[in-house]
Amino acid sequence: MPRWNIQYVYMDEDGKTRISVTQVAAATEDEARRMATQTAPAKKFVITIQEETEEQVLGTVRRDAMRLAGRARSEFDDTADEKQDGEGSGGGE
Repeated sequence: MPRWNIQYVYMDEDGKTRISVTQVAAATEDEARRMATQTAPAKKFVITIQEETEEQVLGTVRRDAMRLAGRARSEFDDTADEKQDGEGSGGGE
């Protein structure tokens, strides 16, 4: 029976964004969705369901959940370039 990765993004009682990841075994995605909604950590949530495969990359589920929560960092951090540009300026030549 296929296993499904379930990603929840929701707000806790204090209004903080939370992420929860779990797995269920279900014959179909619809069945997995029904199971996931019955065990959701909050009344209101965003859910992503992906069938588990051998090709999954470590951290993919968490990265996707963070993106849904708006907390993912860009792969290209512009602040690193700014630091490099500022280093060495103003030195005695």
